Amino acid sequence: MRRYRYVSIIVILIVFMYGLSIHRVIPMYDNTYVREDTPHLSVTFEWETIIDKHIIGQECVVDESRNLYVVGNILNSSENTYDVMVMKFNSSGNVIWNVTWGGVLDDYAYAIDINTTSSFLYVTGTTNSYGVNGSSDMFLLSYDFSGTLNKNVTWGGGKWDEAFAITSASNCIYIAGYSDSFSSSQDIVVIKYNSSFSLQWNKTYGTPESDIGYGITLNATSGNVILTGTTTSSGDKNALLMKLNSSNGNQIWNATWGGSSSDEGRSVVVLPSDEIVVLANTRSYGSGSTDIALVTFNSTIGLL
Repeated sequence: MRRYRYVSIIVILIVFMYGLSIHRVIPMYDNTYVREDTPHLSVTFEWETIIDKHIIGQECVVDESRNLYVVGNILNSSENTYDVMVMKFNSSGNVIWNVTWGGVLDDYAYAIDINTTSSFLYVTGTTNSYGVNGSSDMFLLSYDFSGTLNKNVTWGGGKWDEAFAITSASNCIYIAGYSDSFSSSQDIVVIKYNSSFSLQWNKTYGTPESDIGYGITLNATSGNVILTGTTTSSGDKNALLMKLNSSNGNQIWNATWGGSSSDEGRSVVVLPSDEIVVLANTRSYGSGSTDIALVTFNSTIGLL
């Protein structure tokens, strides 16, 4: 369950493409057959920025002025470890600022969210430098749009605790990942902080086997938390979708999707119609290797 921590050459490639025009739904085909009438996206290339400094890019967000914020990990050559890196680019691809955070051990950022109401960036991931007794703990960092670190907190116990996803509302922040510290196996963990970084609640969910949260979002209509990830039962690994009460973290419902092989939910969005779309990786369906799947549920967890 460890990310790619030793990389010899790491490049961030950021490409902005505007003038996107989708004519109709694009069918997907395997590489054994390509139709001549397959429609194409009409795009206009604008710019690219390549940074070759032993950097691993993880996620990016954009603000209302089209500034781009990138989070990832950068090699600290003096310690030979990875630190958290946050960068800001303007709409032309120029670097406005970059900041790092970390200690003498490996610290990894996996997700970033932007809160336009408060003008803050929230970054989460895993720290080995500041964990309990040298363990791996979750962290939450808050930056303003100028790159100034406002607050940082960690959460975890004496074992492995890792955060992979983050989302925020006007007055609260939610983090999702997994925890080894507070159960006999890897369990999904969701943590809620208020805007002052005070812990509101934390909940774990899982089976006696491995369960991990990879994606989290909020339903704008109800305010409920929607989470996706993977759950394992008797060695069978399926994609998981959960709906949680945002006030206390109590589970409202859950649904699984998958087949006879390995399947996992990686990201989730809620449409204006309240339908839920999960981006999944599947080995149960498709060509037999790992394929992408988009799975849609209605608000009462019916598979569409």
